[in-house]
Amino acid sequence: MKVTGTLRYEKNGKESFGISFDDGMIIRVHKTGEDDWSLMWMVSAGPDSYYLTKKKWPKGKNLEKRINLGVALIKKNINNNRYRIKKPKQTNE
Repeated sequence: MKVTGTLRYEKNGKESFGISFDDGMIIRVHKTGEDDWSLMWMVSAGPDSYYLTKKKWPKGKNLEKRINLGVALIKKNINNNRYRIKKPKQTNE
């Protein structure tokens, strides 16, 4: 299980991140504090996805490992300014 990508979402000033894994599982986590993360939802996509091969959703240690891997990559990317949101240019009228 490897993280293949992350995306940042912002709505009403709250940040959340989508984390994609090589086995077709996608989880979305919400940043509730500096080091507090909570699972929002997960989805399984593709014919070789975890859900379709195991016939169950990841839970316990498997889900915890997925969240930890994803959050570690998100923290690394935040430090590298990967998730910067461009502000619209202001025009002088």
